[in-house]
Amino acid sequence: MIQSVLPQLTFSFYRHQLIRADFSGGQITSDAGLLPLRAFDERHHLTRDWAESLSDPRQKERVQHDGPALLRQRIYQIVAGYEDANDADRLRHDPLLQVIADQKLGVALGSQPTLSRWENVPSGRDLVRWNDRLCEQFIRLCGEQVRQRGGLISTPPTIPPTANSNSASSTAPTVSTCITLC
Repeated sequence: MIQSVLPQLTFSFYRHQLIRADFSGGQITSDAGLLPLRAFDERHHLTRDWAESLSDPRQKERVQHDGPALLRQRIYQIVAGYEDANDADRLRHDPLLQVIADQKLGVALGSQPTLSRWENVPSGRDLVRWNDRLCEQFIRLCGEQVRQRGGLISTPPTIPPTANSNSASSTAPTVSTCITLC
């Protein structure tokens, strides 16, 4: 009798315990495809860097769910096809999403009202910083491939000179970053 041996996969990003996928049955989830995405995220510090670029005006002593966990919960729910924040109430107890969000198993994730309040807090400046971070990450991860295909040039932030820098009527300089396709 020939017996097939399926490989086992391990994921090291979850700091609370080892996560292993062994394909031998047992409790099944249809969202296991999030595990390799979360491993990629951890390797390249994507959601960690995004969370750092957002301010969190909540009172620290009243916070039950930190910003990175809420960000991961929301992003990975969307990636898994749960675009509506209303799904959060059902999914907050899902063990796989708790692992993905780096929440201890059995500790509920953010509720729908918590996610809705949290995702409406970022200021315009937060969104600009977040956009800049996304561009930096894209260039870091994909810039070489894009350049090889005839891709993109990024120039460092510059302060353009004013028409007459000695004039009292000159306007204040603005900082700009230029990314162009070749």
